[in-house]
Amino acid sequence: MKTLKKAIIFFSVPVLLFILLELGLRFFDYGYSTSYALRKSTATGDKAVLNLCALLPYTSLSVINSSREVFLNMPVNKPEGVIRVFVLGGSAAYGGYFAPDLGFARYLAAMLEILFPEREIDVVSLAFPSLTTGSMARILKDTLFLKPDAVVCYEAGNDLGRGVVMEKGPLSPKLISVVEETIYTIKRLKTYQLAVDVAGEYIRQIPDCFVNQEDYRHFNTFRTLKPEVVASVRAVYRHNMNKIAALCQEKGVPVFLCTYAHNQKNLCTAEPFSKNTRFEEVEANLSLVRQAYDYERAGEYPAAIFYYERFLNYFPQFAAPLCHMAFCYRALDRPKKADDLYRRARRLSAGHSEGLDVLNGVVREISAVSSEDAIYLVDVAEAIKKASPFGFLSDETFFTDIVHFTAEGSYRVAAEICPGLALHLTGEPAVRVPSQIECERHMGVTAGLKKRLMVKNYQKTFAGLMALLDQPPLSYALMHDVTKRYRLKAFLDTFGHDGHQKDTAFMMNHPLPTVPDYYFCKNQIAELSMAGKQEAALAVARGLVEATDRHSLSLMLCGQTLLRQNQTEPALTVFKEVMARPTRRFDLMLFMESARVAMVAGRPHEAVDILEKGWRAIQNRRSVIDFNKRTFAGLEQQYLSVLAYAKEQAAEKGRTVK
Repeated sequence: MKTLKKAIIFFSVPVLLFILLELGLRFFDYGYSTSYALRKSTATGDKAVLNLCALLPYTSLSVINSSREVFLNMPVNKPEGVIRVFVLGGSAAYGGYFAPDLGFARYLAAMLEILFPEREIDVVSLAFPSLTTGSMARILKDTLFLKPDAVVCYEAGNDLGRGVVMEKGPLSPKLISVVEETIYTIKRLKTYQLAVDVAGEYIRQIPDCFVNQEDYRHFNTFRTLKPEVVASVRAVYRHNMNKIAALCQEKGVPVFLCTYAHNQKNLCTAEPFSKNTRFEEVEANLSLVRQAYDYERAGEYPAAIFYYERFLNYFPQFAAPLCHMAFCYRALDRPKKADDLYRRARRLSAGHSEGLDVLNGVVREISAVSSEDAIYLVDVAEAIKKASPFGFLSDETFFTDIVHFTAEGSYRVAAEICPGLALHLTGEPAVRVPSQIECERHMGVTAGLKKRLMVKNYQKTFAGLMALLDQPPLSYALMHDVTKRYRLKAFLDTFGHDGHQKDTAFMMNHPLPTVPDYYFCKNQIAELSMAGKQEAALAVARGLVEATDRHSLSLMLCGQTLLRQNQTEPALTVFKEVMARPTRRFDLMLFMESARVAMVAGRPHEAVDILEKGWRAIQNRRSVIDFNKRTFAGLEQQYLSVLAYAKEQAAEKGRTVK
């Protein structure tokens, strides 16, 4: 009994102190309110402004800090005659990767202003990256006092993302809701705000290298969503969408529920990397896909299919090239072949496309009620599908990646919402939908501004991938598969941020059979070397280096070929170029190979310098290098042996010189 009392006291004292701290912070009104919208007194009256702290339950500090310029700033008391429309959603509704400047809310506002110039229409975007339908419901509840005349909802992707969290065993919808509400409650506490204020700066300064890489890879890899997981996600999604509709009905506000469009031409792959597939080998062969994509864009579909098939011969587990091949076969009027390829791609995909189809079905079911309930369906997914080439594969015309829109895609979404919204708000049917050019002229948007917005976003996470292969991207899904499995930063460092433009013209000017790929050339070099045709082998190696944009594996193959011909100085130059790559700074095998070349060249002191530099890099980052520990231990012994031998050779040469 005494032990129990001690245990109760031991646990209750910290809880009581925590409660007292929370009550004290509330009494002294520390920090922000927990409401999404704050009232702010100005010379022109009270305004509603965004409460940044209220967004913390939904997203990270870095996203909030990079998006301060975006949101709510409007009079609390709605002026007479003003029509307010709220747009709720995640990053696709927010306008990523153009930021909100060219999101569909901007196009929708322009359309309504052009159609009804005598009316004052205010389209307010309450969308924000990372929001789910649960967080949308809370935001709507906090902002309904601003008396919107209509609400537009566009979200499903972030809700589906919760399926990854549920991957190890789906939780019941009720339990998921409890977990979400608990996290939400904790993040609304004043003590949480205090912790953020005190430690936020330090948290933001923690380098990415200190993140546990195993956890990073685990949570950033697409995995197949099991049917039971999708069923649980569907139940939660239905609950939240019904809640949003009920909140609107309570206030007599019509709600327009949109289905969620996605780019079916770029499906991501579930677990694309087996034990026998190395990231670098995939990357070294991307010249094939790049060439295929160039031909596809040029309308030369047989040539595109030729190169997609060559890539898939090596890596048949990737869904994106199969989707692109399906597109090409559709263009060649071979629908059966296209459908077979597309079904095969969907089987390889992570189940996200099927999951979004399920959630879109929920939207259609909820909207299938009498018009008196003021719940309207806007079937964006079907509209984008019909507007896309061949009617079943969406493409880069409308998407920057899998779900985020280009300016054309944002316009298309707004054009689908506009007629029904205009009819409800004004009682007047929209006799036409203004063109994209009209809308952009009205918004003051120029081609130069659009380009600058894209350049601005190249530095933001996955938008940076778009800078690699010009516009539109080669295949976002394929890049996504590669980079999500391995560290994104390292991959981008490989290609560099120095403004170097990929020269696709080089490959476009070569006939079909001469565009090399890594595996083919590697085997060809080996055969030519064994036959004593060293010059021919070197010519193949140099061609591969250029065709793969000086990829590190191709450079190493070229260096080894030079070494076979006793061209030690050129070989050492090539190896040094590879060692300078950020992604190679922990490659012990590369350092040993380079040191061996230096010793063959008669420069053991340089070999020692190379090995010691590599060893220092390893020691400084030992805690985050994701080697298999057993393999690393064996390699470590070998490395130290080579270093000891190089030091002996250097000492011997020093004595000889003396």
